[in-house]
Amino acid sequence: MKKLIIKIGNETHELPYNGETFSFEVKEHYVPKVGDCVIVECRNPNKNSFYWFKVKEFTNTMVDFSLAVGEDLTVTKEGFFNRDNSRIYTQITPEELKAKYAEAGYDWDCESDTIKPLKWMPKVGDIVWYLNLLFNPARVDFDNDIRLKLMLEKGLLFPTEAECQKYADHCLKYFDKK
Repeated sequence: MKKLIIKIGNETHELPYNGETFSFEVKEHYVPKVGDCVIVECRNPNKNSFYWFKVKEFTNTMVDFSLAVGEDLTVTKEGFFNRDNSRIYTQITPEELKAKYAEAGYDWDCESDTIKPLKWMPKVGDIVWYLNLLFNPARVDFDNDIRLKLMLEKGLLFPTEAECQKYADHCLKYFDKK
């Protein structure tokens, strides 16, 4: 009996040939390399999830990263994903990864694989500064108060008294000209 031998990559497949027609589908399988920017799709029974990151290290069993941003825009530091059939890796450009980090509120540097916030965001309990009605810096504990959130959106909260005073001086220059 004749055999049909199919070689794909390093794998060899033998099929008995008895005159029947065979059909098969060949899918390109991307294998991440160190330095690649990727999206990984984690296939779970209830829900698939996606993560974007730059590959830090690659082995036969796992892919390591320094930083990853999830579909919910949370950033994870230092971790890995297993290499198995429940994970699909897709290569993306550094620009696409930078855009995903920007969506999460960070500026990403491709060379160093580091991030810094695009704008300052206080956490609940942080001391923040604002200008009172007399254009003097005043401090307050940041919380979920809607007025503080509105002031933050308008750029009227500051992380330090010195930055708040600098803004006050800028504003008072306007009034001194009138």
